Amino acid sequence: MLHKNPDAIVRVHDKYLANGAEIIITASYQASIPGFQKHLGVTSEKSKELLKSSVELARKAIREHRNKTKETKEIFVAGSVGSYGAALADGSEYTGDYCDIITHEELISWHRPRIECLIDAGVDLLAFETIPSVKEGEALMKLLKEFPNVKAWLSFSCQSMHQTSHKEDIATSALTCMKMAPPGQLVAIGVNCCPPEFAKSLLKDIGAVSNGFPLIVYPNSGEKWDTNEG
Repeated sequence: MLHKNPDAIVRVHDKYLANGAEIIITASYQASIPGFQKHLGVTSEKSKELLKSSVELARKAIREHRNKTKETKEIFVAGSVGSYGAALADGSEYTGDYCDIITHEELISWHRPRIECLIDAGVDLLAFETIPSVKEGEALMKLLKEFPNVKAWLSFSCQSMHQTSHKEDIATSALTCMKMAPPGQLVAIGVNCCPPEFAKSLLKDIGAVSNGFPLIVYPNSGEKWDTNEG
């Protein structure tokens, strides 16, 4: 979509803004430099430009919304940093199985270029989202230290009421990442892309150990994904 139909992305952002959204998340969740090179046949530089364009499209939507509505409230652009599994496009962001065979260092090296692009393009903060395993959360907290002026939230994907998608205790996972986070850079922790009926329990578990730290939650709307039907 970034490559072939960027206007459609602007239209989607506009619908969120029209309904009161105060944070726009860039269309970079599944995007990666290796993915663009492989599937679009473009250069590394063009891949980086496409990633950066996700931020520019969000800013464009905000400008157009302000011009139409004379909106004055602050609206933030969050750079979407989906999990390694999201870029594999095989559903593994809902299992985290790849975390059994990939190292912290490999995860950091894979995530770094995309994060650099989003920061260079001027995001207000990063959205580390749909993270299925504490291991990947730890890698992202280590990587965040390389960008001391950048803030981020971290949200896990979960397929049960008390565990990450990789079947780790959600409270322990959240606390581990909070302790690793560089001071003042992690602004919220929570869950996303989970069945809505699990959200309350997961937040309660995190809240029990997070000592009043801000929580974030944006579950799915209730449908089930079917590989054949969509």
